[in-house]
Amino acid sequence: MLRDDVAAGPPRDGHHTSSYPSIGEERDRNWIAWIVALLLLIGVAGFGVYWMTRPDPIQYKTVPNLMDQTEGTARSLLESSQLKGSFQPKESDKPKGIVVGQNPQPGAQQDPAYPVAVQVSTGPSDTAVPDVTKYTVGSAKQRLVNYNLEAGAVTEIDDKTIPAGQVVRTDPASGQTVPVGTKVALFVSTGKVGVPNVVGQDYTSASKTLTDAGFRVARKDEPSRDTRDLVLDQDIREGSQPPGTKITLTVAVPAAIPTVTVTSTAPAPTPTTTPRPRPTTTTPPSPTSTAPSSPTSPPPNPSTPPTP
Repeated sequence: MLRDDVAAGPPRDGHHTSSYPSIGEERDRNWIAWIVALLLLIGVAGFGVYWMTRPDPIQYKTVPNLMDQTEGTARSLLESSQLKGSFQPKESDKPKGIVVGQNPQPGAQQDPAYPVAVQVSTGPSDTAVPDVTKYTVGSAKQRLVNYNLEAGAVTEIDDKTIPAGQVVRTDPASGQTVPVGTKVALFVSTGKVGVPNVVGQDYTSASKTLTDAGFRVARKDEPSRDTRDLVLDQDIREGSQPPGTKITLTVAVPAAIPTVTVTSTAPAPTPTTTPRPRPTTTTPPSPTSTAPSSPTSPPPNPSTPPTP
């Protein structure tokens, strides 16, 4: 049996086309080449555009610790870390304005394009008075504000243990629960001590009272009929003095009894007085007396011879 090509006989001259593609096939091939080239061009152009406009690599930032900070401080910390924050209020026992929550947590790496969620306390309805003992007045007032309280009157009081200008106590006292906005009075040390009056006490008791108050005691004895060791006076009685001030007490002691020295000697002779004779008074004769009738001759003197 003969093949079809043998049976058909030799090809005719000028009409042999088996080695040339048809016009349709050539057009199809051209279109495909153009499409491939166009796609390549688009790809190259797209890659170039991407390369030129590609975003920079993400520079992650470390999230700071915002817990227990005020809202203002938290904003400053985020800004210094080149991060943004989304602040939301939250009920809490912490004072108003204090950060009570954050997300992401401190130390995490955060894309700066996304904000850090921050929860800020709205404050409780009641709060406890904080302890501000030994705070300066300014520091104590700020701490009260942090606890949603207000500073009230400031009063100076004597205190030997707290330095001058520092808070001794508050009213209401620290730890007491009070409504938000309560005014808290501050009592501030003068650095001095009130001088106790110990006049009239015995010296031992008076000395202990002054020593316990922080003073030094000096004693000055004074003879007196008062009870022995009774405090008669003190040189500083009133007002306030710094601890360590010397106070002198005047104390009664028995008065000294003078000693009398007696010398034993012979008794002096008693002088005798010679009695004087009492004068006699002669009464003159009465004028009515009768004169003698004849003179009376005196008796003859025996030594005289008789007259012839």
